[in-house]
Amino acid sequence: MTRFPSFNHVPSETRRILRDRFDSKLRVVRQGQFLNPDQKVTPDQLVLRVLAGLKVSSNAEWPKAEIAYAQAGPTGSEPPNLQTLANLGWLRRIWGRAEIGLDLRVAALRAPTGVMDAFKTLLSGIHEQRYGATVEVRTDPELAELVEAIETGRSNPSQIVNQTPGWIAARLWELILAQEATPDSALRRWVDLRGLLHHPLIVPDEVWSTPDANTFRQAAISVIETEPGLGGWNETRDLYARQTALANHLTRDVAYSQFPLPPDTLVDRALWAGSHPIEASTYGSLDTCGDLFGLVGLLLADADAADNSPAPHPVVAQIIDLAIDRAELFIALLFQIRTRPRLLADLVIHPRTAGLACLLIAQWRSPVGAWDRGLVERDFQFGQVEAFADAVAILGEHLRAGQTNASEAAALLNWLHGRAGPGFIDDASGADSLMEALRRELTGCANSILLAMAQSLDGPNLRRGVGASEFAAVLDLSDLGGIADEVNADTIVTAYAHSISTGDYSLSSHRIGAAGAAALARMAGRTQALRDQFLYPVDVCTRLAVATPQDNEFILADSIGRSLRTHIRILCRAVVGGEPDVPADVFGALVAAVRTGALQHKEKGRVAAFAPRFESRIGAPVSDRPLAADLAAALAFVDRPRQETLLAAILETDEPLILAQLLSRSPPNLRSDIDRRLTALAPTDAGTIHTLPEMQARIDALLTAGAADAAASYMTAEEGLKTLGKAPGRELARFQNQLRLNFIREDRAAIETTAEPRFSAPLEQAAAVEALRQFRGLAAIQGSNRNSRFAKAEFLDLFARRPSFGSAANWFAAEITDLLQPDSFVLLKGDQVRQGQKAIAEFERMTAQLPATTVDEGVECNRALLLLAIGEPGQALAVLSTVTLVRLQDTAAAYRAIALARLGRQPEATATLDAAEHAIGGTEVLAAARSNIASGAPFLSAPEVSVYEDLFDNVASAIARFRTMNPADQARALQRKADPFEALLVEYVRAAADAVVSLVPMMKSVQIDSIEDDLNALIQQLLAARVQFLGWSVGDQSKGGFSAKGNAGERDLLITWGNSVLALIEAVICNRSPTQETMKADLESHFQKLLGYGNPRVFFHLTYAYNEDKAELMRSLVAVAETASPLGFNFLSQDPIPHEDSRPPGFVARYSADFGEVKVIFLVLNLGQQRQRQAAKTAGETRARKAQKSSLRDN
Repeated sequence: MTRFPSFNHVPSETRRILRDRFDSKLRVVRQGQFLNPDQKVTPDQLVLRVLAGLKVSSNAEWPKAEIAYAQAGPTGSEPPNLQTLANLGWLRRIWGRAEIGLDLRVAALRAPTGVMDAFKTLLSGIHEQRYGATVEVRTDPELAELVEAIETGRSNPSQIVNQTPGWIAARLWELILAQEATPDSALRRWVDLRGLLHHPLIVPDEVWSTPDANTFRQAAISVIETEPGLGGWNETRDLYARQTALANHLTRDVAYSQFPLPPDTLVDRALWAGSHPIEASTYGSLDTCGDLFGLVGLLLADADAADNSPAPHPVVAQIIDLAIDRAELFIALLFQIRTRPRLLADLVIHPRTAGLACLLIAQWRSPVGAWDRGLVERDFQFGQVEAFADAVAILGEHLRAGQTNASEAAALLNWLHGRAGPGFIDDASGADSLMEALRRELTGCANSILLAMAQSLDGPNLRRGVGASEFAAVLDLSDLGGIADEVNADTIVTAYAHSISTGDYSLSSHRIGAAGAAALARMAGRTQALRDQFLYPVDVCTRLAVATPQDNEFILADSIGRSLRTHIRILCRAVVGGEPDVPADVFGALVAAVRTGALQHKEKGRVAAFAPRFESRIGAPVSDRPLAADLAAALAFVDRPRQETLLAAILETDEPLILAQLLSRSPPNLRSDIDRRLTALAPTDAGTIHTLPEMQARIDALLTAGAADAAASYMTAEEGLKTLGKAPGRELARFQNQLRLNFIREDRAAIETTAEPRFSAPLEQAAAVEALRQFRGLAAIQGSNRNSRFAKAEFLDLFARRPSFGSAANWFAAEITDLLQPDSFVLLKGDQVRQGQKAIAEFERMTAQLPATTVDEGVECNRALLLLAIGEPGQALAVLSTVTLVRLQDTAAAYRAIALARLGRQPEATATLDAAEHAIGGTEVLAAARSNIASGAPFLSAPEVSVYEDLFDNVASAIARFRTMNPADQARALQRKADPFEALLVEYVRAAADAVVSLVPMMKSVQIDSIEDDLNALIQQLLAARVQFLGWSVGDQSKGGFSAKGNAGERDLLITWGNSVLALIEAVICNRSPTQETMKADLESHFQKLLGYGNPRVFFHLTYAYNEDKAELMRSLVAVAETASPLGFNFLSQDPIPHEDSRPPGFVARYSADFGEVKVIFLVLNLGQQRQRQAAKTAGETRARKAQKSSLRDN
């Protein structure tokens, strides 16, 4: 059944409903205009009479601009006239006026003297406007003084404050329409006057009579339709490229390389317009075409306000038809719709823009602010999904009616695949609600439509194969429509084989699910050649054999490893998503690929594809689920003989990490074999690793799997690993791992007697103490002698100190332990029910304070168990349906069965238990559930707990806490010095200065020493990049302190934290001997005014040294520091900053001031580098002399 039955009968009603839904679900934050209550407000009637009697004359009018440019006298090297200047791209003619973008204005004005001087002269006055008043207004006693001030330039009419500018603008149109000869001239004048009112928004149908509103609309649409300055898509791309080349001094080829050709679909064109650097150029269009696009906004205001109209609204339809072929008008339309969600109804009902409307909804930004972010974000996400489903439903209607091109829907699907984050598409963690809504709608479309969508995605990107969003989208469509036998199999299979064989970094199969992989395998069955390409895309022996000595063996191994891992994933998913009787050749290829990647053996053509570096997030975030999950899924799908065959290939590996991951995921009947292999695989026999994080990843996997003995042996081996220097966090990881090991072994005494650790780094110390408290709390709810009250108090205190998911989850587990003793399957009564409800509510309150995380299977099973206990089996079923199960498949099946039984669905409960026992074997919890259903037998089990928070989550949390510290505490965390704040600032400033000095030899075509401000700008950007992580910022040319005349001084640079100034930086160029009186005075003056610029504790005095003798300069600066300090700053001492590396040397001078000691760090930056230049010159002369002598001897 269609989502909107009204659409095919009363589309205007569909439009009305959509408008209401979009407006309520896609919020827009609008900021009101601030009116200073102290300003004088001129009555609206007076303002109206003044403006109605004014005519605006702009220097930008094309004839005037032509005359002005000609009078400026362009030289022979400049364009001879204004039109030639426009043809080159420096300006545009829009609605009869010369318009120049900001970037081009800046580029022209920065040109050296003698270059484009005539253009600069034009720019100096092109934005000036003159105002002429009518006799009636000029002689009006109430207005005469104001009009005279406007005409003489003493007053600007745009600065007149009035109460209701919208009312004035509306009445102006009525008056001007009667004054002007034509509607076109009236429109031009009205737009200029509306600009003086700061462009108030009005709705034509609401403020004007029907004839006046119609006249306005006809004139506005006529201007837009006939404007020659609004070009097509290729013309706009050409315009943007030329403007970029001029503004950034790029060659034509370089500029055009930054602007790809505009795509064909409107969905892709919207994405093209929002890409870098095109988006920057689009903002320039909004500026230069501002008057025209202001008319677009007014026309759309009518449609936005009209609840009842044909669908789509006629004005919107007109603008859409005009915008489709005019790129800048299209961009302006997007900007308008992004602030007016009700217009999306007209956009989606228009067949050509239905896909575009879906894209805009999917891109809609959440209106979150500083407060209640979680609540607002959740509401927005729910509303966005509903709005997208509405729009997709209309898109589906258009597709089925043949009114929307299938390529638009294909582009939308492709974008959704391309923007998807990490997470396997078939898992709940990889689920995309927007994608699911589109896929549901596409299932209702004919196969011919889906085939047309797939065909429209054929192109260079599809041929990139695995990792390309187009590739995933085509496989998705092949599965949705069952069109695997109809798509171009040669292209798709060849693309797959090529991408696997190359092993590119972009390889990622997380968007290819089991059904998509099965469709790919089916395509490959068309011919034997395609089948061979698909099953064996990479020849490892050949790739290893053809490698040259110049090839990096590690890069080659990584490339082949990526290829094998991706291919194994696809084959596993093809097995799971295909027919129950797995084809022998597919299974054989899987076994062969697993055996090839099981371990490193170059002579036999084997590569360690299971190495931990592929699973841990050492280099880049992992987008897909663990490879062990795919192997486990394949093991669970095939019959027993094939299970043994595949498992035998897996067990050939010498990598404990994948065995540990497989241990908890594989079918129970196979786990004993995996455990034996894991136990037998000693650390000395394991595969070669090269980094400490790889060993830590192995230990983590073993502990997670509960393989205590194996974990202990690898923890011992880790202690013998040597690193290049002390690895941060290594001791902390060891401490945490030992606690986890004790917990796995149920050694409660060892945990309780563990002494509080002592770490030198404050953050490590805090993390270690927190870990110890967590495990003491966990130990209190395990075993026979439980103390859940202690555990709850401990976890609550930990959460209060640092909110974390682990503390919240473990408090919840402790609460469940307290409630469900001695029977986990009990039905609570009375106050205990209310206590259980409060526990769920409190847990939700705690997690609402945390960043969004993936669904945790242990926590959700605990939630389901408590819901069963308080008599909510329906909610328990709903909770269990949202989680991807890995470790707790039997637990979830048991809880699901009990929930079904309590809902009176006994046969389903029994079937659930039977299916679970068939799939994973008999377990204690499944047997207990069966007994409870049959006879109510009690069963006591410990709830699931969180024994380890992900390292990266801990780091993220630590960073968040670190950024909220004050600067002094941040410095103490980073520096172990007597004055860590000073040491940190000195380190950062010296590093930034070092970078500038090192650039000098490379800056051959740029004058790095041209002006002090340029050098300060370099220092500012380099320093800002370093302190950004701390939450600090670096500003320049700010006002503060005092100048010599008592005014606010202009400081070179300042480092700030919020509104607090942490340090001030003053720079001076020394290009003469510092003993000369003028140079000496300059050095002293800069030092003295630095201390007058503010009162932070740390100051920096940078000297850009171009003089010959740097030692002389250093002595002079020491003398300045000791003898030239201003009154109130008493010199105490100075400590040298030695020249130990390439960073600039200097010294730290200390002074007593009003509030204690302040420090001035003097640094000398060697920008002249005369000694280095002379050394290079001498070396060149020496080589020339020796070459000449050698030549003479030879002769």
